Amino acid sequence: MRRIVVGVDGSAHAERALRWAIHEPRVLAATIELVSSPSAAAGAPTPGRSRSSSAHSTIDVPVNLDVDRVIRPGPAAGVPLEQTTTDHLLVVVTRGRNALGRAVFGSVSHQCLQHAPGPVIVVP
Repeated sequence: MRRIVVGVDGSAHAERALRWAIHEPRVLAATIELVSSPSAAAGAPTPGRSRSSSAHSTIDVPVNLDVDRVIRPGPAAGVPLEQTTTDHLLVVVTRGRNALGRAVFGSVSHQCLQHAPGPVIVVP
């Protein structure tokens, strides 16, 4: 894997996915890419791309890791899926939405599992 794409939205749930991904690049020699849509990203005012060694406010990302942050308009599952290819690992987290919410809106992790072109890790 050259790149690990992590779907984030600023929630404590998404922090679990990021924490998992932070440990993987040491083994896989990959770049971490934090991906979110403006509606899902807490404190993300405008779409764009930035490069940062501490791309998440509450998690200390080791300085030696290569981290990109991408914010693009679109649905919560669609934006991370657009950023992945067959040679990327997509990391998402389960949110624990109730059964009615899953039935009406679907699950981001489920959509990613169904539509990602490459491997997906779902962090509980």
